Amino acid sequence: MKKLIGGGIFFLSGTTLYTVLIDRASSTASELGGFSTPPGRFGTAVDLLGVSAPLNLSKLLMIVGALFIVWGIFADDIKKRMNNKTKKNDKSTT
Repeated sequence: MKKLIGGGIFFLSGTTLYTVLIDRASSTASELGGFSTPPGRFGTAVDLLGVSAPLNLSKLLMIVGALFIVWGIFADDIKKRMNNKTKKNDKSTT
């Protein structure tokens, strides 16, 4: 249960951070007069604001949160399967 709560907190904080940064970068991108072609208007706005690292952090938070949620959901099933396998192996060796 702790993994589900922690994963939810990580996922929601990553999603909130990502949404705020994308919103700020998109409003800055709409105000740009000139931009370079390879990164485009949005990429130039992200570079101008310096939010590349926080964007990557928000993506990492979302991934870690999702992994914790999946781990919390399936941890009991994995433990049961591992215990059943070890019990079968113990019975077959005796």
